[in-house]
Amino acid sequence: MIKKKLINYNDIEKKIISNIDRFKLSTKEIVELKKDLENAVILVSGATGSIGKHFVEKIVNLNFKTLFLLDKNENELTDLNRDLLIKYEKKNLRYICSDINNLDFINFFKLNKITHYFNFAAIKHVRSEEEFESIKYMLKTNAKNFLPGNNLKKNFFLKKIFSVSTDKAVNPKSFLGVTKNLMEKKLKNFQINNPGIFVSSARFANVSFSNGSILKFIVERIIQKKSFGIPDKIFRYFITHDEAVSLCFKALQINNNGCILVPAAFRLGKQISIKDICIKLLKFFNQEYSIKKNYIIVDNSFKIFFNRKITSGQKISEEIYSINELIHQRDNFSINIKLKSCIIVDKLINSLIVSRNKLQMYKILRKNFLNFMNINASKNKISKII
Repeated sequence: MIKKKLINYNDIEKKIISNIDRFKLSTKEIVELKKDLENAVILVSGATGSIGKHFVEKIVNLNFKTLFLLDKNENELTDLNRDLLIKYEKKNLRYICSDINNLDFINFFKLNKITHYFNFAAIKHVRSEEEFESIKYMLKTNAKNFLPGNNLKKNFFLKKIFSVSTDKAVNPKSFLGVTKNLMEKKLKNFQINNPGIFVSSARFANVSFSNGSILKFIVERIIQKKSFGIPDKIFRYFITHDEAVSLCFKALQINNNGCILVPAAFRLGKQISIKDICIKLLKFFNQEYSIKKNYIIVDNSFKIFFNRKITSGQKISEEIYSINELIHQRDNFSINIKLKSCIIVDKLINSLIVSRNKLQMYKILRKNFLNFMNINASKNKISKII
């Protein structure tokens, strides 16, 4: 019997995804990062999420002045506080339980003299795209309310903004992709209005075994010996938590100002099917299994069903950048893509949020995003698929 308390996701990542950090920072990049954050007053939003928490655990060692950790999940924020107190009691860490949509950014930034703002807050699941109210909340969180206004006055101390994106922002077919695509454009508009502030983003592949992810779900179900479903013939790039944070740190380097950092595809290797990773996990946990036409029978006790329907907005494989995007530079680890502005981005976001229903949203999106899913595709709801 596999005991859940013994599961170390870091070990699983190294065995299944990568045993090295494929995007490890150079000594020069580490020096720049340390210098940049020295005596900084930092705000991290989404601080208890999978990537946000890992990011915090890396920067907490640095010589910042104050680190504000913002998250709406009170329990996770309390746990993070307890964990960090053990090692970093003397650090100036402050914890704010709030939804990013409710924070008065202008007032908060001014009162606390925030110099660096790193945003990891996001609504990211396909299941959140099915209901109209959830979509509006996704738009507000991912695209509208993550920035402290458009024009900041000179008495602000803000030097640097980073907001995490996703590969789904490329030729978006889903609402999530659309919201992150709009976020990228909004970042560029912000920099145009505030040219003295560093702005960047990073798109990376699926972070393996992150909270709510299909891979973590697979592990939990294997442990519980409960039947579940996985998508069939869906291919993805995967990276580890350490690699995700390394990509964020690379995006903070001065040469990435005004850019989206994207991992180089050859560093990621070939895209792998979720079914193949599931089989690797069965082997990792020493489970006996037999592959049938429509399912895998495991240990003669539970089944893993193959879901062959393509759900609304789902891509068969990933795109990490578009041929239409302007590549600023590339190296052995990553590609730098110039953030692209859109003068109507705020108007577009607001028109989506005030829409009366999903159909009206679809019509607006179809005019602005050519690859966005057809309204008829909504019949394949993810919430109806195990």
